[in-house]
Order: sequence, then C-alpha cells, then structure tokens
Amino acid sequence: MTAPEPDAAADQLDEAARLFGTYAGELREALTSVRALVADVAADWPDPTGAAWVDRADLLRRDLDRHVDDAADLAARATRAAADPASGPLLAGTDARRVEPGTGMRIATLPER
Repeated sequence: MTAPEPDAAADQLDEAARLFGTYAGELREALTSVRALVADVAADWPDPTGAAWVDRADLLRRDLDRHVDDAADLAARATRAAADPASGPLLAGTDARRVEPGTGMRIATLPER
C-alpha cells in the first residue's frame, strides 16, 4: 500500500473544508426559516396546541443550531489539517530506518515541580 501524494491529501482536505463550509451555510439558511416558522406559529396560534407545535419547532431549531456549529467546527478542523503537511502519525517504512531517534522503552513520568 502506498501513501497518498501530499498535494492530493491537502486538496482533499481543502475540498472537505469547502463542503463543510457550504453545508454550514445551507444549515444557517434552514435555521433562519425555522426561526421564522417558530415566530409565525407562536403569533398565529396562541392556544396550548400552538404552544406544543412551537416547542416541537424549537427543538428542531436547537438541533439545527447544533449541526451548524458542528459543520463549522469540521470545516475549521479540515482547514487546519490541510495547512499542516505532516498531519497524522509517523509510521515506520520498509527501508529499515527508525522513525524517531532513540532506542529502548520509554517510561512515562510526571513533570517535575
């Protein structure tokens, strides 16, 4: 198995960041529509049944708001990952060279005070 080309991986991450940004924008538009719907239902249907529908629509609004935040976070993460060419773990190759200098076992220690 060969490693992907660094430029190809960066291009894929850039594309992912663009798509997540677009997705976040579309969700923001839907969120605006749901907010308007909640306001309209609350104004036009002031009885207990209307209040129940307002509560349901508000749950949808909060869920969309959470998804907008998640999509924006994923877009930011993909952008940061695309900017860092050495993202991911270092794996040993087949050329018998050490990935990191040093030999032997490393024992975890606590920082000195």
